[in-house]
Amino acid sequence: MAPQSKIDLNAIMEPISRATNSPMVLIDHSFRISWISKSASESLELPFENVGSLCPESLQGRICSGSCQKISGFFNNRLADQGIPQPCLEATFGQININTERISSELSGYPYLLKSFQPFFQKNPSNNQQHTFVASREWAEPFLEKLTRIAKTEIPVLLIGETGTGKECLARLIHERSRRARGPFVALDLSVIPETLVEDALFGHQRGAFTGAVASQSGRLSRAHGGTLFIDEIENIPPAVQTRLLRFLEDGSYEPMGSNQSQAISTRIIAATNEDPEKLLREGRMRPDLFYRLNGLSLQIPPLRKRTEDLPILVEHFRSVFQQQNRISSSSFSPEAMQTLSSYHFPGNIRELKHLVESVLAVSDPHRPIEASDLPEPVQKASSGFNPQKNQGFGESTHYKEDSLDPELFERRRIEKALHSSKGKIEGAATLLGISRITLWRHMKRLNMKQR
Repeated sequence: MAPQSKIDLNAIMEPISRATNSPMVLIDHSFRISWISKSASESLELPFENVGSLCPESLQGRICSGSCQKISGFFNNRLADQGIPQPCLEATFGQININTERISSELSGYPYLLKSFQPFFQKNPSNNQQHTFVASREWAEPFLEKLTRIAKTEIPVLLIGETGTGKECLARLIHERSRRARGPFVALDLSVIPETLVEDALFGHQRGAFTGAVASQSGRLSRAHGGTLFIDEIENIPPAVQTRLLRFLEDGSYEPMGSNQSQAISTRIIAATNEDPEKLLREGRMRPDLFYRLNGLSLQIPPLRKRTEDLPILVEHFRSVFQQQNRISSSSFSPEAMQTLSSYHFPGNIRELKHLVESVLAVSDPHRPIEASDLPEPVQKASSGFNPQKNQGFGESTHYKEDSLDPELFERRRIEKALHSSKGKIEGAATLLGISRITLWRHMKRLNMKQR
């Protein structure tokens, strides 16, 4: 049992909880709950009788996920000893924003962790959702530190990473950690918008700007005024629209289609691409001046196959989210199942892993562990040494490493394999590749490929 505090924690902490409008829980150095705020007891359904119990036993799986125990480093972290707040590597769970900080030991002679659960009291949480970043501490800590520094600036950001690596999630994290957090976060996915509609989607139009424009309509740029506009798959922006976007980045003004009146707004741009930016420049698909303006700050997001140490954490996180959202108990993954997953290439990255965990849990027996035989057939084949994704084009081949293969040849092989597997159907091939049908058409057009 934890040592008893000689001071009245409730008298000190309850006013803080009320002032910040956040449910709070105080954890001592042995991970036992020392204090629970009244709002936390009500909203988390956490009885005051839990004071003195282990935090993982009371919160894990229902409120926090299993990787929460990663915060054990708070108590022996050199920076924390200097009073510098340390980020919680799993800042969210479901729709709950979990902020964890180490606070002074002067309260009782030993250190505390203060966990606050902020979104519970938001009247409209959909306008300011908190998003999850789940990863091992070793590589994620410097990554998150850089992300937080980037968030505090107003400079445009370019996120570079494969499909499914979580670019939009990271864009939202940057927004939520910035001075614009109270403003809107607006997303524009250019992969699902025809080229002829991109300009209208970005800048909007005035009434009568074109046939059918019976009323004025704002674009995503103005809707994000005071906040952040996330433009995904920026490589799909048409050349004419690139010029207009560059002008906005330079002076903060734009003209809706059909108008000659400039409008000045304050919107931060975060762009993302799943292609090599240098390749986009070489092929002339992006203006150099626009690229260098967007690339003022950049983050390279590693694919899941290069961070396999995160697999257990991610699997447990998605399992806990599934369990909470569906209000059912769920099975854990056996060591053999985890080993099988670690042998798989995951071309769809974290998004593919999330769907895999959800689909396996949906049909599994909650009273027994999930075994390797319960996993999808492609995953099992990867573990047994036969992997059509590796041997026939989806990832590393038997003769070439992915990083050394000619990018265009690698991309062509992946598309050909997807088309073959889907019997020539564009929609099916796009699903296998983890991209939209429109994006696949664009890639095929650029590579001079024809549908069979």
